[in-house]
Amino acid sequence: MQEICQKADTILGAGKPLEAAALYVEALRNTPHDARLWVNLGNALAAAGDRQRALNAYGHAVELCPDNAMMRFNYGSALLDGNDLDQARLHLEESARLQPDFFWTFERLGTLYHQLNDKSASLLSFDKALAMRPDDIGLVWRRCLAELSICYESELRLDEARLNYKNYLESLIKKFDPTIRHMLHTALDGIREPPFYLAYQGHNDVELQRHYGTFISNVLHAAHPAWCQSPTMPAPEPDGRWRIGFLSKYFAGHSVWKIPLRGWLEHLDRRRFRLFGYATDDARNSPAATLCDKFVHGDRPVEEIARIVAEDRLHALIFPEVGMDWKTICLAALKLAPLQLAGAGHPQTTGLDSIDLFLSSKMMEPPDAIQHYSEKLALLPNLSSCNYSPPYAETPPARETLGLPKKGILFFCPQSLFKYLPRFDDIYARIAEGVSDAKFLFIRHEISPGVTACFKDRLRKHFKQRGLDPVRHLVFLPRLSATGFGQICGASDIFLDSLEWSGNNTSLEAIWRGTPIVTMPGKMMRGRHAAANLTMAGQTATICANVEEYVKVAIDLANSPGKRKMLSMELRQNRAGAFGDLECVRGLEELLEMEIRSRIF
Repeated sequence: MQEICQKADTILGAGKPLEAAALYVEALRNTPHDARLWVNLGNALAAAGDRQRALNAYGHAVELCPDNAMMRFNYGSALLDGNDLDQARLHLEESARLQPDFFWTFERLGTLYHQLNDKSASLLSFDKALAMRPDDIGLVWRRCLAELSICYESELRLDEARLNYKNYLESLIKKFDPTIRHMLHTALDGIREPPFYLAYQGHNDVELQRHYGTFISNVLHAAHPAWCQSPTMPAPEPDGRWRIGFLSKYFAGHSVWKIPLRGWLEHLDRRRFRLFGYATDDARNSPAATLCDKFVHGDRPVEEIARIVAEDRLHALIFPEVGMDWKTICLAALKLAPLQLAGAGHPQTTGLDSIDLFLSSKMMEPPDAIQHYSEKLALLPNLSSCNYSPPYAETPPARETLGLPKKGILFFCPQSLFKYLPRFDDIYARIAEGVSDAKFLFIRHEISPGVTACFKDRLRKHFKQRGLDPVRHLVFLPRLSATGFGQICGASDIFLDSLEWSGNNTSLEAIWRGTPIVTMPGKMMRGRHAAANLTMAGQTATICANVEEYVKVAIDLANSPGKRKMLSMELRQNRAGAFGDLECVRGLEELLEMEIRSRIF
């Protein structure tokens, strides 16, 4: 049996987890009560991507050795990776109690508490871990990120978080020494977590993103010095075409694919451009495979993807989003093409010196937009993307079939809860004062009951202050499928847009369904999506100038069924204007040609 285990360990170390798992299973037939073998099996299955069987194996180990801190840690960590936060908490906290000097338990508890929206517990756990490994730059970065909660109790807490994040990030940049191998190694591991929630705070992030860009660039340039300098712009191909690359994790299904990637790939003039697609994940079934002259996919290391891209000697490389996928961020920090552009799939400046242009929408940007970007801003015509209509049936099922209230005015509020800012919480209670049967349909946070509870508490306070029963007006739906989302959108009376982070894909869904939208353009592009989409669909009556008007229009629509019906008919008749626009693609073609030529001659 020992010989089988040693062989399995060797095979697992060689990167063959399924073969190793088979050998561990064979060994367990003879020694089913060996907890360490169950852990090894769990490790092999986890490496093979078989999460459920890995959880089962770790669970067996805990049953055999309930007082073993390492067994608890493995099980709790796997549960955390599977988003089972309550069970993960139980086992990780027990692991910490059993072995209070184990670094990895506190590192994982920091992540767990952050997802539960328990900021104080998260910071305390990270600080305990840092006391054991003060030079772990990856851990310092995750501690820095923990300052950015998913959901805030108040605007005061949000402002405090921004200041703390800024100060901690500045100290991190000073602390990081890329010549110290341990620091570089831990930094490369830590940057797998981007500052995703920063963009949803309703403020101009250009200064903070420049700091982040400095940190990321310092790490990536130290790790990959071969790709620090911009390559020379190559000559056009013999037939005069330019080689344009697109690098993303989201080549199917995701909103980045819908807006803007798909439209660009389908409609760019192939007589002028050869298209190259680079997926940072497994995208073997992506439609992009047939739209690109070359399509590379798979879960490859950053350096391998960088080498493939660099060897293709592109004229331009477009990142449809920079800010959600850590591999994309790392690759965007390098110089793999002489012209590099970021798209608005994640509508926030990258802060990276390696990105030359930020592609945005002429209709969505405010007059002072240049102040919001570290890159040169390039405004494409109209919405900047050629959108596609949702592939769903026109008529939604009856409300009761969808689990919705049978009576009342349904206000659909479909954004992720972290997009709703505390400064606007009172608008729902104010609307309810004017609409006695108002029902506000929100969607619970996908994994965290703590985030949902935080948001509920904020809204309940405002309803109670106005003498209203929050239970009567607030409805929290489970996570919706794409089809379910469209059906509930169509069954709702009014779509209430979130403020300072406007729905883009979601407002297009409402336009297609003919659901009237109430919106208010924000200070930055990410707060102006719905207004631009409505303008393209020929309907501007429900685009509001301020919060007072937003509340008034929502109440007026709720109490005017005839007006709602008229607006719905208008949207259905004119919705084509928001879809299938090719002017933005032509604008991208001209921009690429101009920018490439300016760098080659």
